[in-house]
Amino acid sequence: MKGLKGAALAAVVLTTLFLAGEGPVQAQVGLPDTVTDPYRRYVQAQDAGDADAALAAALEAWDNAVAADIDPEVRKALGTNAVDAARNAENWPAVIRLAEPVAALHDGEDELDTAVAILELGLEAAFSRLDRVHYDPMLATGLDLLASHDAVGSGRLSRLMRPSPPNSHLLLAAVDVDAVSARASDRQEEGADAAIAYVNAQTARRAVLTLDGEFEEAFAVLEATIGQLQDWGLDQPQLFNAVFADVSGLLVSSGLAPDGSGADAFSQEARVAWCSYLSRRPAVLAEHDLVEYPARAVERGYEEAVVVTDLRIPATGGPAEILSLGAFGDGTSIYANAVRDRIRGDRFRPQCDPAAGALEVRRIDGFAIVDGSPGRSRVVTGHTFAVFIRLE
Repeated sequence: MKGLKGAALAAVVLTTLFLAGEGPVQAQVGLPDTVTDPYRRYVQAQDAGDADAALAAALEAWDNAVAADIDPEVRKALGTNAVDAARNAENWPAVIRLAEPVAALHDGEDELDTAVAILELGLEAAFSRLDRVHYDPMLATGLDLLASHDAVGSGRLSRLMRPSPPNSHLLLAAVDVDAVSARASDRQEEGADAAIAYVNAQTARRAVLTLDGEFEEAFAVLEATIGQLQDWGLDQPQLFNAVFADVSGLLVSSGLAPDGSGADAFSQEARVAWCSYLSRRPAVLAEHDLVEYPARAVERGYEEAVVVTDLRIPATGGPAEILSLGAFGDGTSIYANAVRDRIRGDRFRPQCDPAAGALEVRRIDGFAIVDGSPGRSRVVTGHTFAVFIRLE
């Protein structure tokens, strides 16, 4: 995998935690020992060339800093440090876990390239490990960050969208997802890592069955995944967001629930999880909610765009109200019109509770043309990325 420039990242941490060789900043800003002690161990391990020990210490410093809610600038430095340590140790699960929260801290105008580099590394790692749990939030953070600074262009977006979402048919065809799922369900790893591995493997397995038209088997895998997470006592939105991301399309394709909330298609236990998901994420009554890459944009040489749309969706479902829409990049009107037309044509599933309040969400669409493999012409990959984030 392409790595980050370790020297540049390490410099951020050293200048943040140490002042001109005078020792830790603890004396000046009151950093707790739970942060400075593992940081010292990280430095010692780095000097000794022990990549695994350096990563363990860097992660401890980062986790403790987050738990203590210390200064964001110090957290940013520690997190960047931990990402670089994870890259050096070739610990890709650690890279994946760190990339989104650390990149989000690099929100300054002059920090965008660092944020993109961190997210690019995390997305490539997530792609290689079929990790849908982290991939979507990671890419959404990158798109939102570029849009908020009106910085779409110069190849930044193409770098983020180069690794297609890890449900790629070609990737899945090369992976023994049954074996991956079996290993994960044996819980050879502990805690959250085991649950994430299990969800990713089962989601990949379901995607293969859906592509093959085996809808009944795909839905059985879905029910089994929900039941296993409930048995483990893991009712975490991040996990279920990944589990249910493409389920409305499966309900449509299979004919199990072409309209309505779809709750009746599930067992009683799984229904609770599905209804909870609908209360925080809208579900489109279609096989997918992607926007086809506008041909006119390709013809005119417009290569990157992000469209950010805030929506209000009534609890009874149906069409969404567009609260605002902003487009960033070249040829923005073409992309904006494509997204607007799609949204106006969409119908959303109602929530399970018809008395619930309207759901207000942000939809982020990304478009990019990226270089194909060596010897091939440039191609549009993934043609778009769309994710919904609940507005608070």
